[in-house]
Amino acid sequence: MPSAPAPSAPALPVQAADKPMEPKTFVTDASQSDAFEIKISEMALRTSQNAAVKDFATKMIDAHKQSTEKLKVAATE
Repeated sequence: MPSAPAPSAPALPVQAADKPMEPKTFVTDASQSDAFEIKISEMALRTSQNAAVKDFATKMIDAHKQSTEKLKVAATE
């Protein structure tokens, strides 16, 4: 069975160093990054035969789900 192509990382806007990022932009970028990391880690769980890879993928999924939840709370404050 051919494997699906790996999802590509979301394109993030370039931010000038002397200009602070808008909170809405940060929330959008961070949530897209979390979603990408979760999706690619889920793919690793499905396709890898390596226990260490699967363990790391599980940790990545857990960490990015926690990050997403924290981001949701922070975005409503």
